[in-house]
Amino acid sequence: MSKPRINVIITREGGTGQRVRSFSLPAYFPRLAMVVGALLVIVIALGGFGLVYFWQRTHEITPLRAENAALRQAVAKLPQLEAEMDQQRQFTRRIARMIGIQISDDEDSVHRAGPVAVAAPGRSSPQTESLSSLVPLRASDTSGLPASLAPHGTLVINCSADPHNRPRGMPVLGRVSQTYAPTVDNPVLRHYGIDIAAREGSPVFAPAAGTVVSAGWDKILGMLIVLDHGNGFKTFYGHNSELLKKTGDNVKRADIIALSGNSGISTAPHLHYEIRLNEETADPALYLGP
Repeated sequence: MSKPRINVIITREGGTGQRVRSFSLPAYFPRLAMVVGALLVIVIALGGFGLVYFWQRTHEITPLRAENAALRQAVAKLPQLEAEMDQQRQFTRRIARMIGIQISDDEDSVHRAGPVAVAAPGRSSPQTESLSSLVPLRASDTSGLPASLAPHGTLVINCSADPHNRPRGMPVLGRVSQTYAPTVDNPVLRHYGIDIAAREGSPVFAPAAGTVVSAGWDKILGMLIVLDHGNGFKTFYGHNSELLKKTGDNVKRADIIALSGNSGISTAPHLHYEIRLNEETADPALYLGP
């Protein structure tokens, strides 16, 4: 029994004796043509989507390439920046000798080995302390600490309270790595508080009773908390890793208000400690305890 087929006959109208052409096609040919047409439509659609996708990816890659080029340029400037920092250190040592301050070679070698942080004008100055070897300190670890802290000062929990509720004591266990310098000629080097190099996660103690007037993120000082002590004094604590009090909280002296860290513009763990009296900055070194 023969399979059904489709016969196609082609003739020319009005002609006589013309050759007649005929084709014989399988009966499934129309369905086959529809399937092939559908496949062609799918291929064309996928090709269009592919072109749109690669066009979008090209537009995304272009700015990334520009950023990569900018990063390469910044990296190329690092040797020049290091040389400028070395010149700045030498200049600082000369000035220190002129005013009778002796900077030990050991301290200078620490500065040379440590990373350099960029500071914004009018706020925290460059941090040159390498503290990569430090490990987090828990609040319970402060028991049995020595009262005296280098270079001077006493931890809040180890000194007596001020009778007039003025700040007294070092708010965190550590050493002063950057002093108060609000009037230097170079605005980049001006510093309106002190930096205390401390282990990341060290408890930050309130040096006097007060109220939290601000607790949140600062683009320069990172996790920042501010206390108002109600007598014209305000204290600022920057670069924390965690804030333990919120705006509006009342705190007692020696309460733990934050954990120190390395947030904001900073490349080494430390606490930026700032004191303001009647909205004017004051040297925190005068309030670090006996």
